[in-house]
This record gives sequence, C-alpha cells and structure tokens, in this order.
Amino acid sequence: MSCVKINYALKDDKIVSILDIPLEERGLKCNCVCPVCHEKLSAKLGAKNQHHFAHSTNSNCDPNYATQTALHLLAKEIIDEEKTMKFPPYFIDFSETNIYKTLNLEDKIRFKQKFTEPYEIIESKKVIFDSVFLEKKVSSITPDIIGTVNNKHCLIEIAVTHFVDEEKETKVRDLNLPMIEIDLNNCIKNPLNIQDLKNKIIFDIDCKKWIFNPRIPFEIHKADKYFKSQIEEIQAVEKEEFESQCKVYSEAITSKRDNFSIVKLYDNLYFDKDSPFYKKYQVPPFFLDIPIEGETIIHCDRRKWQLFVFMNARANDSIDFKILENLFVHNINVTFSPPNTYPNLKMVLKKFLFHLHCLCLIEYHCDGIFDPNSYILKKSSGFVAPTNSYAKKLKSIIESSDPCSLETAKKVEALLSKQYFKR
Repeated sequence: MSCVKINYALKDDKIVSILDIPLEERGLKCNCVCPVCHEKLSAKLGAKNQHHFAHSTNSNCDPNYATQTALHLLAKEIIDEEKTMKFPPYFIDFSETNIYKTLNLEDKIRFKQKFTEPYEIIESKKVIFDSVFLEKKVSSITPDIIGTVNNKHCLIEIAVTHFVDEEKETKVRDLNLPMIEIDLNNCIKNPLNIQDLKNKIIFDIDCKKWIFNPRIPFEIHKADKYFKSQIEEIQAVEKEEFESQCKVYSEAITSKRDNFSIVKLYDNLYFDKDSPFYKKYQVPPFFLDIPIEGETIIHCDRRKWQLFVFMNARANDSIDFKILENLFVHNINVTFSPPNTYPNLKMVLKKFLFHLHCLCLIEYHCDGIFDPNSYILKKSSGFVAPTNSYAKKLKSIIESSDPCSLETAKKVEALLSKQYFKR
C-alpha cells in the first residue's frame, strides 16, 4: 500500500492544501472530496503525525495518484487564473558551442578548463500571457497548458511523477514550439499551502526547465562570437607572455653559451680521453645539447652540465638519483626553487635523463619524470651512438632550430612527452 499521504483535495470545486485547513475543520468538517474518486475526505490534523487527508471510508483509491492528480489540476488552475509565469533561463557549457568543435584536442582541454561556468544564452523573464488554453491538442500532442503572447505559443507541461519523455520531446522539436516543464515532484511528500505553491509555480525558476526552445541554435551562434572573442583575448595575452618568456630564455641561454670544443669540457671534468666517446666526438653531440624547459636555473653552458650528468650516469654500473643530484649541486651552480614549484632541478635533470634513456644511452628505471622518489640509473653496456627513431627526431629538431630558443625547447618537450606516454 502507498505510504504517500493525500495532501491536496477538492473543496467547492477548488483544490485546497491540507496546510490551509484550520483546526476547527478537522475530520469531515473540512467538506473536502478526493480529486480522483470524489468520495468524502477527512482532514487528519492530529498533534503527532503529519497533517493529511484520508478517505472517510475504506477505499481502493490510490492516495499517491490522488495527490498527483490534485497537484496537476492545481498547477493548471493557477496558471489559468494568473495568466503569468516567470520563464527559466537556459545555460550551455562551453563544450556545447560550435567553436568548441573547431578546436584541436589540446585547445579543447585547455579552454574547457578556463570556461568552467555555465553560460546563459536565454535569460529568465516574467511573461504575461494574452490567453491560456488547458489540454488543447496541437498536432499529435496534447500539452497540459498553452500560453500565448502576441500570437506566439509556449507549451507547458506539469511534471509530478511523469516527465516529458524522448518521444514527446522529439514531437515538440518537430513542431518547433517552445516547451517548459514544471517539476512539482517534491510537493508530493512536502506539501505547500496554496499561496506558497502559487509562488513556486509562478515565480520559482529552479523547478522549471526548457524542454525545447527554437531560439537555442541562434543563441548558441551568439555565444560562439562571445567565446571566440574571449579565446582571442586569451591567445593575445598568452602570445605576449610567450614572447616575453622567449626573450628571457634566449638571453639566459645565450649568455652562458661559449664557443668551445668538447676537449675543454673533458679537461674541466676529468674525462677519460681513451674512451670511445672522447675519440668519436670532438664537438658536443646533439644529445649533449638538448634544450629543456626550466634549465635557466642552471648557471652554466648547457653542454657542460649535460655532459656532467651523462658522464656520471654512465660512470658506474648504477647510481641513485639522489646521489647524482648531490654531485650536480656540488659541481654546477644552480638557483634553487621550492620542491613543488616549476622549474626546479629535479624536473630538469629527470627530463634530461629520460631523453638519454629514449636514446638508449642509459637505462633509466623510474615510475615517472616528476615522481619525488629515488631513481636508479643503470649504465648501458658499452657506448653506441644513438641512431634509433627517437634519436633521428630529436636530432632533426635540435639541428634545424635555434638552440637558444624557447620554441625549440617546447618542441623537444612535446617529443619527450609523446615518448613518455607511449611507455
């Protein structure tokens, strides 16, 4: 049996709420009848239980259905009498715009993170109807209410337990008529007095939503223009910031870059001049001149610090990352940053080490470039010049671009990221 109480009834052909029945009209004195079976109802106004109506005699009438019917009738009655209603707004997400569909995947993700708030394309407004029709058939559907303004129709559905389904929505779209759904489901177990219910139906926008509005495609087109202008503004600022970063990066790298042979580096770093590596390279090879974002915190020529890391990574069968990092800071001048900020030394070193790993010059055992735990670097057997596909791509980027350009560093970063996520 249904646990729903009857909270609305018919009295003198008008729907009334149990909350509007005074205590002196308790029981059959309320003179109310069921909106479905029209049998007499008794107003239960006790001190313990929630006030409600009940059939005065045993009845097969479903209290749930009786409440639904009463709410349905009352909502139609209110709009018919008041002939006014506040229409709800309509919001869209950035991902629903046409301009979003034109963006590449990277920009879709980036701009979706910037435009997180729903964008209003149809504002809420109070509408006064010229006329109201109840249960009037329109083509193949019969909406609960039709409100007309200047000979334009708006369909209104009252949803108590049955909401507009996909089939009905499709028919409404085919008719190209606007439709609003008013959700009164919460009023079944949480009854309102008639005045509060009237305010809810007329003025509350939270219980209303657009099922369809022919204006939506046009308003989305207008939203496209807004988002396009916002994107262009963001891109202009980003371009200016990037150009500034490029200038700072270029000046920082160029000021440290000396014209020297690798022999000078070997002398400074006590390199084994009998090694196959020394005999093969008399100038710094491409894999010891890799542009890396964030390397400006290291205050020496890139080729020097990368050779230092390369030598120590291959000097023993294995070396802990923390040991390598300590060796680095005792031999190379570095500006230190807080551990969780960018750039910092750990990130720069680990990116370079992963490049060497991808070039098969070392075996770099790690869970992630940015993981804070210790890492073990294992020496590859012998020295073989890198010739794999990664080496060819990396060499092509470095040799065809300005080694002091931030754009080159970003190209290298993109190649590294792609390789990392292939693992």
